[in-house]
Amino acid sequence: MELSTHLRRLVWLVEEDLRTSRTDEASDVRFGQAAVGWVLGALFVRFAEDNRLIDGPSPPAVPGQQLPWLLSRFEAFAAVDPGTGLFERGQNALFDLPISEQMASQLVSLWNRTDAAGAKGHDLAAADLNTRFLGDLYQVIDESASKQYALLQTPAFVTEFILDLTLESAIQERGHEALRLMDPVCGSGHFVLGAFTRLFSAWRRAAPTVAVEDLVARALRSVHGVDLNPFAVAITRFRLLMAALRACGATRLSEVVGFDWRFSVAVADSLVEDPFGGDYDVVVGNPPYTTVRDKILDEVYRARYDACVGRYALTIPFSQRLFQLARPGGHVGQLTSNSFMKREFGRRLVEEFFGHRVALTHIIDTSGAFIPGHGTPTVILIGRNEPPRDAAPVLTVTGLRGEPAVPSDPARAPVWRSLLRQTAHPGHADTWSASRYVSQEQLRSFPLRIATTEADEVLAQIAGAPRRLNDYVVRIGYFANTGSDDIFTAPRHTFATLGIPADDVLVGVISGSEVRDWNARADHYAFCPYDSSGNIISIEQHPAHLRRLWPYRLVLQNRPSGFEGSPKNGGRPWYGWHQFVGRRGMNDQLITYSWIATHNHFASLHRDEVPLQSAPIIELPSDAPAQRRTDLTAWLNSSSVCFWLKQGSNSKGKPGLDQTGTGEHWDAFYEIAATRLRDLPLPEKLHSTYADELDRLARELSEAGPAAVLSRQSPSREGFSTARSRWEAIRARMVALQEELDWEVYLRYGVAEDEGLLAAASAVPALSFGERAFEIAMARQLVVGELDTAWFVRHGGLPTTDLPAHWPAPYREVVKRRINAIQQDRRLRTLERPEFKRRWASTGWNVMEVDALRTWLLDRCETAELWYDDANGARRARPLTITKLAELLGEDPAVIEAAELYAPGQPLVDVVRGLFADEVVPYLSALRYRDSGIAKRAEWEETWRLQRGQDLGPPAPVSLPPKYSSADFLKASYWRHRGKYDVPGERFVSYARSGGAIKGAMVGWAGWPVEDQAMVLSDLASAALTRDDAVPLLAGLLELLPWVKQWCSDQQYRSHRTLLDDLMVRWVATEEELRGWRPPKSKRGRPRKHG
Repeated sequence: MELSTHLRRLVWLVEEDLRTSRTDEASDVRFGQAAVGWVLGALFVRFAEDNRLIDGPSPPAVPGQQLPWLLSRFEAFAAVDPGTGLFERGQNALFDLPISEQMASQLVSLWNRTDAAGAKGHDLAAADLNTRFLGDLYQVIDESASKQYALLQTPAFVTEFILDLTLESAIQERGHEALRLMDPVCGSGHFVLGAFTRLFSAWRRAAPTVAVEDLVARALRSVHGVDLNPFAVAITRFRLLMAALRACGATRLSEVVGFDWRFSVAVADSLVEDPFGGDYDVVVGNPPYTTVRDKILDEVYRARYDACVGRYALTIPFSQRLFQLARPGGHVGQLTSNSFMKREFGRRLVEEFFGHRVALTHIIDTSGAFIPGHGTPTVILIGRNEPPRDAAPVLTVTGLRGEPAVPSDPARAPVWRSLLRQTAHPGHADTWSASRYVSQEQLRSFPLRIATTEADEVLAQIAGAPRRLNDYVVRIGYFANTGSDDIFTAPRHTFATLGIPADDVLVGVISGSEVRDWNARADHYAFCPYDSSGNIISIEQHPAHLRRLWPYRLVLQNRPSGFEGSPKNGGRPWYGWHQFVGRRGMNDQLITYSWIATHNHFASLHRDEVPLQSAPIIELPSDAPAQRRTDLTAWLNSSSVCFWLKQGSNSKGKPGLDQTGTGEHWDAFYEIAATRLRDLPLPEKLHSTYADELDRLARELSEAGPAAVLSRQSPSREGFSTARSRWEAIRARMVALQEELDWEVYLRYGVAEDEGLLAAASAVPALSFGERAFEIAMARQLVVGELDTAWFVRHGGLPTTDLPAHWPAPYREVVKRRINAIQQDRRLRTLERPEFKRRWASTGWNVMEVDALRTWLLDRCETAELWYDDANGARRARPLTITKLAELLGEDPAVIEAAELYAPGQPLVDVVRGLFADEVVPYLSALRYRDSGIAKRAEWEETWRLQRGQDLGPPAPVSLPPKYSSADFLKASYWRHRGKYDVPGERFVSYARSGGAIKGAMVGWAGWPVEDQAMVLSDLASAALTRDDAVPLLAGLLELLPWVKQWCSDQQYRSHRTLLDDLMVRWVATEEELRGWRPPKSKRGRPRKHG
């Protein structure tokens, strides 16, 4: 087991031990801090012993002696501690909450563990007392603390670079003797340790005859650190102690007892206090990028730091604080999130604080560098705590490409080394980055941009247009926000499964990811409790929606809202949305767009669907000409607008923690803010020759897809072939017209002036991906080795170096002129790049066809008649085996045809079994969840019990139940169907004893009402041949009975209750046994061989 995994497990075990052994109340934070204190204490002592810094007897083998032994080891360390206070009572939380003897034996396993060869496990002996591993452990040892304190260490190669630009400059100016450095967010101490090492070396060179322990003391007095997290401070103190020992050559802690060493690292909120007096020559740090969750702290920070506006990130107050802590003229350096540069909450910091109060000297774009653990795009800011001087320009380093792959050594990766070169040699550029000096005045405007000269030229040209988008629109903003999409929204088939009709209150909802390539189409639906005037309606009028949403009533009542507070406090019904503009006062002049995407995606709204918060809307005046919406949509979809938006929009980087991807900018995501859109420059003449046709073709394209085809006709190869030809022709025409639109817009903005760059509409042929002018130019560079790009591979296209022979001659001439213009005009070369040109990314017809056939077949499997038996004149729900279901489906020729298209040559029963493999969820909680999920389910059941009590009498306090995680489910497919609130989204139910196995087992339909579900379980339990088969089925019936009682008649409930009681008697089972039933553990491995 890796050390980090072992320690993380120990922290969890200690915390559980503390909870069970304490009778008084203690907060979760205290338990967590004490647990980490015990584990880190043991780790520190073990490190000291392995490196022979202290002597120690072996751990006792006798039970009952481990805890006294462990405490004695802490005392032994404290006895020779030169001043870190790591084991001082009152400072270390471990002394406040003692552990049990049993837990002490677990901690002693840090000493007793051995590997497979019998050698000591986790040997911590380290050359030169290197404690780098503690920095790595810092951010993973405790998951809850990691989230609470936003733990993320700064890599040494980054801290060293920042110290080069700050500490070294300060030493050159003022010398090292009285210099003071502070890291107010010290974390695991990389800045503090780096500064100590440099200052000690400076003292060693300046005073070679002074006793080395005194030089260490002087260097220690110069460095200071503060952190809100106690165990981060403990790690930093310990690492600083090891660095001090190494510096003076000591091999035992006893050798440094009595030295005047000060370890100025404290636990504090550095935004509120400074334990060490301020007035530092150098202040460095890597502040957290999270937002403030505590309302009281939020008010305190807003009062102290005037740049805190809107929903700011902690980067804002810390950016001010770092300069406040510095003496006048002091040096400041930080690695921070670059979100403040373009998101609205950073406006005041940019325009007022950085613009007029302090002097930035360097702005270095590190968003393309691979910084381990940092998924958020970052920037390095270097400055002085003094007013900016207009005569002193700022060195900006702009990233041109990101890392193309995860580097084995991030410190030597191409992007990082390029940043170092461009910083050292201003005015130069290479493949990865470019540097230049920019005037202070240029950096005083928001959004804060650090771009190339060519980009500035294009931006200035576009900005010269006489109009702004705001001149044409009424509003840009949200249309609707449910406040809990995970609960409200689901695919259409989920509502169909539950028998919920497509009526006025079931609306299609559009998310940002569903606005693509001129089209917006809903993939999910939601209960929308509003009438045509925008007034809320009673959910009691829609019992099917009430049954679906009622289990989540408490969660919905307590949704956090940025608008009016929670619905519960705002007087809104629990099922109301957070925001719904409705059609009252609105009109059909709406454009929606994808809020976060790699490129600009705008679409006119043609259907009565509801865009959610990730797809904001642009509303035009009700009396605006209909053509204006089409023209604006076209303009907004142009490459010029993509360029303009990206210059002032916040880059979200790559998805998740992926900092590499292609290393190119075209796959980075951007957040398009409404404030940025309003300022979009527009020419007087907006109409495009191609706007109407592109708008029409986008709608035709969605109607030509496989899913749309199957909604109109039965599956057939001929039907798909015809549709595919049409779909590909429409798409190729759209690619061609978009290209013409882009060049038309260049001329309107004045970026291009040659009318010969435009093609006659009659001469424009269909284009395949890779045949646009910029792509042909790229392909030619690729062939001769001048370019390395993943553009063609990622989009499934082939590089085209020659102009296609089938093009009309006039069009060939136009494309030749375009390629020459791209090569000769640096403004066009800036715009005609992949990061601004439409990607036309698609899964492709083949994938869409398979998905459509799968959905069609699953819909057919849900035909209600299949799941009921009408024998003897009574309709009764019936489960089926896969074999029987396939037999029934095989009576429909359309199903046979669809199955053959979906899986050619496979028997229908195998096709159906494959469809069901990830579409079933077990009927019983114990078959769905791991132990952690079962515990959470118990809390949810208690919530439902209390909610039912609220329905019958006065409201009683109910605490919020926990969210689920993927780790709580036994299979990934269960998590995919249910999600963090366990909202049923599956189509089918498995009645297999092992949960997911369906071969030979019964399956059921998730669309059965609760009374039918109960009847099926009763029938299966009645027909069971063994007690082992019957007991889990009875457990499922017991789990279902509260819902039968809630949603069915008293007679139905009494009938099922009686059936359960009778079956429990028959199988000699108790409710306690049923509630505690768990599936038998599977037997793993091969059987033993008998010889």
